Amino acid sequence: MFDRRNLIKGAGLALAATTTGANAANDKVEIPKGMGFYHDFNVVGLNLPPAEDFYRQNQLMKEPLIVGYMLYAMGKLKAQGIKPVSVCELFCADAFYSFVARKFGADRCDAFDSDRDGFLAQARIVAKLLNEEENVGIHKVDMYDMPADYRASVVVNAGGLYHVADPMRAVEMSYAMAEHYLVIQTVVTLTTEDENYFEAPAPGWTWGSRFSYAYFHRELVKRGYKILDTQRNIFPANDRPEDRGNAFFLISRD
Repeated sequence: MFDRRNLIKGAGLALAATTTGANAANDKVEIPKGMGFYHDFNVVGLNLPPAEDFYRQNQLMKEPLIVGYMLYAMGKLKAQGIKPVSVCELFCADAFYSFVARKFGADRCDAFDSDRDGFLAQARIVAKLLNEEENVGIHKVDMYDMPADYRASVVVNAGGLYHVADPMRAVEMSYAMAEHYLVIQTVVTLTTEDENYFEAPAPGWTWGSRFSYAYFHRELVKRGYKILDTQRNIFPANDRPEDRGNAFFLISRD
C-alpha cells in the first residue's frame, strides 16, 4: 500500500544525506563569478555557491516531494526488473532532478528547457563537475517542440505549468511521454478553492496562467489519470497569495 508518510520521510533522508563524492568534480571547470545555484547540490556531492535566499527557501518546499515521488517511481520499476530506467525532466532550469535521478540509479536522464532564464549554463557546469555529460542530456528546447515520439520511464514536470497559457496541453504532452510514471509540481492560487477558477495570463503578468488546486485536480481526473498521491504546501518566500500555493501529483500509467 502506498504510504505517503514513509515516502516523505525517505525523501527527506535522501536530501539530507551528504556524500564524499567530491573527487568526481573536475577542477578545471570554472564557475563564473557571481553565479548562484538555486538548488542545493550537496545531495550529489557538490558544494556550490547559493543563489539569493528566496530561491533556496522555495526549493526546500518543492524538493522532498518531487524527489520522493521520482525515487518511488524509479524504485518500483527497478523492483519489477524494468531496464533501462530513464527520466525526463521538463522545465528543467539547472536540471537538479536529473542529477539526483542519476545518483539514485537512473540509467539515462534528459533535461529540457527553453532556457528563457539562462539556467542551462548551470546544468552544463554540474554535468561537467559530475562527469555526467554522457548520461544526462541537457537540451535547449521548448517542450512544445520536442519530438512527438519521445518517451521516458518517468517524466518530471516541475516548475513550468504556471508559466504557460495552456497548462493542460502541457500535462497531456507530459503524460504521453511517460511510459510508467508522471510527477507534477505546479504553483496554484491560494485566493480560491473554486474548481472552475482558471485565468490566463496569470494575475499581474502578461504571460502564464493561474488556477486553483481544485481546478487542476478535476482536470486530471477528467482525463482518467491514475493519481497515486497528491500533496500541497506553501511557498514561504512568495508574497502574493496567487503565487504561494504549491501542488504535487504522482500519476501512474501502469
